[in-house]
Amino acid sequence: MKTKITTLLGGLTMLVALSTTAFAQTEMTDDVVFVKLGYTKTTVTYDGTDDFDLSGVGIQGEYNINISPMIVGVGMEYQYVTGDYETKISFLNPMVTAKFMTAGGFYAGAGLSGRYMLSYEDKYGNDEDKKFDLWVQGTLGFMMPIDEGVYFDLEGKFGYNLTKNQYDKADSAYDLSVYAGIGFRAFSTGL
Repeated sequence: MKTKITTLLGGLTMLVALSTTAFAQTEMTDDVVFVKLGYTKTTVTYDGTDDFDLSGVGIQGEYNINISPMIVGVGMEYQYVTGDYETKISFLNPMVTAKFMTAGGFYAGAGLSGRYMLSYEDKYGNDEDKKFDLWVQGTLGFMMPIDEGVYFDLEGKFGYNLTKNQYDKADSAYDLSVYAGIGFRAFSTGL
């Protein structure tokens, strides 16, 4: 028993020593990594019938490369939405966005997003083919520092489906999303 505790303490000491040494050789960059949580509403319109509405939550991780006064955001989002006919759908959305910052923290931008359906369920037991769509999106937001290297972000997005692969019989599909998140400045090892 004494040997196990000694081995465990020795291993923890080595881990702390190695991680402290590695952390001491890093430096903060101007890039910011955000984790955001939001609400999204998607509308699919069909000619001659009612619109199909979906709403739900989105969780987004985004790495923002600072090329002052522009920020290029590369991210991944998971959406879980529900809608008419007890529909439950989850999507995975890779995205890239160019945002132009003002001195006051406001930004506006545009980008492209992919959207892939991960799962589909409705009360009729229908099975949807899982397809990939390309969306264009516009972004408006506000970013402010709340501590050194820590930022708060409030963002609104409007997206429009360009390819309509998932909704092939639809006239159009668009969404509106609002996100709030916390970001941290990224670290570089200097290598």
